[in-house]
Amino acid sequence: MLALLAAAWGAPLPPRTAHVRSRDTVDVVARDGVVLPTRMFVPSGDGPFPTVLTRTPYYMAPILDEQCRLLVRRGYACVWQEIRGRLHAGGEWSPFVNEERDGQDAVAWIREQPWSDGRVAWLGDSYLSAAGWAVAAEDPDGLVTLVSRIFGPDLYDSAFESGLLRHELFTAWMSLMPDGRTRWFAAGPYHRSLQHRPRVTMDTVAAGHEVPWFRDWITAEEATDPRWQDGDPGRFERAAENTSIPVLLIGGWSDAFVEAQVDTWQRLGTRDRSLLVIGPWAHLGQAPAAIPLRHVKEPAGNAFQLARVLDWLAVQVEGEAPTLPTTGAITYVIGGDRWEQRDDWPPPTIERRYGLVAGEDPCEGALVAGDAPTAPMSWTYDPEDPLPSRGGAGLLAGAIPLMNGVKPGFVHDRTRCPRRDDVLRFVSEPLDAPLHLAGRMAATLEVASDAADTAFGFRLLEKRRNGEEIVLREGFSTLALRDGPPRRPYTPGERVTVTPDTQPLEVELHEGSRIVVVLTSSSFPAVEAHPNVAGVIAEATGTRVAHQQVFAGTLLLPEVVE
Repeated sequence: MLALLAAAWGAPLPPRTAHVRSRDTVDVVARDGVVLPTRMFVPSGDGPFPTVLTRTPYYMAPILDEQCRLLVRRGYACVWQEIRGRLHAGGEWSPFVNEERDGQDAVAWIREQPWSDGRVAWLGDSYLSAAGWAVAAEDPDGLVTLVSRIFGPDLYDSAFESGLLRHELFTAWMSLMPDGRTRWFAAGPYHRSLQHRPRVTMDTVAAGHEVPWFRDWITAEEATDPRWQDGDPGRFERAAENTSIPVLLIGGWSDAFVEAQVDTWQRLGTRDRSLLVIGPWAHLGQAPAAIPLRHVKEPAGNAFQLARVLDWLAVQVEGEAPTLPTTGAITYVIGGDRWEQRDDWPPPTIERRYGLVAGEDPCEGALVAGDAPTAPMSWTYDPEDPLPSRGGAGLLAGAIPLMNGVKPGFVHDRTRCPRRDDVLRFVSEPLDAPLHLAGRMAATLEVASDAADTAFGFRLLEKRRNGEEIVLREGFSTLALRDGPPRRPYTPGERVTVTPDTQPLEVELHEGSRIVVVLTSSSFPAVEAHPNVAGVIAEATGTRVAHQQVFAGTLLLPEVVE
């Protein structure tokens, strides 16, 4: 089993330095009396030992047991614990509410054990990483490092884009685990819930009952809402600034949490002692099929980066000399099929601008280098018939088996220009050299609508010489939050500027490729299809058709300074 696990993680087994002396399951009692089942593995030898800790809300016993056996081989004690309200643990499941206290109690319990030397490293993926960030925010005694894979502690930006809920991430996840029981066959209820309004009660379709924490989140559409800023959630949101321990961040350009992870890196108080690694992967380690990936397993395996994790633990916990980099940023260049290592990310860039010029046909617009005048452009947007989502990041359902979600990553778009009333398409001349981009792609649009609130956005694609079109990124902005919070009223017909931007990315567009931009008002269910009415979107009971206008548009690309 260990050999199979290591092979799946893309790394050879490390040299054996110990074996499992004892393993046991015990009940650890939290400070309020809730019982949390805890599995522990202790190495052979005299001890005491440093410990690697994981806390999970998912059924992962076989995987976590094997992970512990692998860590014990290197002389670490290993502990994993079930999270409150999930699996066999007592208490009530409410995401992110009790993780700080329960995690601190787990660290304190480990340090009291006779086999513990008092040093604890946290290792986790996704919510298992989130539980670690909740603890790292307050730096309890004994926690020396955090290995955070495919997650960043920025809940608002993970759940929303300019007030538009990310259904393929947040609603899909709620459908899977609204309470203490995992719903493995949640695809049907989830997809039916996407047809339900008001959204604030869509939990009754997805889960079959009210889910209080979901309703609490879905109505908090602004980043400044107390839901994100006060109490435990507020401390969690500020964990990156507050922690004093070094962090290994591992993510993927196709992952649901890549935006939060890059934001975490940029706010991280210990960035000079931490390392960021971003490959092409989606949330469960899948790689995009549309992009050649000949070198993706270099230099430390696949998405789990096991060799790098073990080296990191040896350096941060045991004080050994590193064999792999332990600071800076290591990123995979999509399309360039190579890794880049730098002191920071994003690297220095210059702004490359393209003007959006209307064509005689909605599919025949042009992208012209620099700023360019254009005739007014328009489309009609019906929330009951939104543009379907295609690829990109911020998507979870498509990475989870049986959920039938939108496939994440850099997928082929074979629709070319869909003959719809809500799409305008612009294409550049072929590139005369490869174009290396890193950061967030953005568009500045001067717009107007006959609705009291609505959304404007764009989708970015690369059209290669052979005619293949690959979806790279997309981004949206609502009129109410066009300048960020707080929400501002919009007068129908008023000309205003919106600047939607995308999730971060590093990509190299090929020589001979054309840049394609699609202007639209929706990408459903990746983000909420705006109902075109003012107020809290989640509470809207109906929709209306909106007539959208664009008077000027510029695409802004961050070109890497080589």
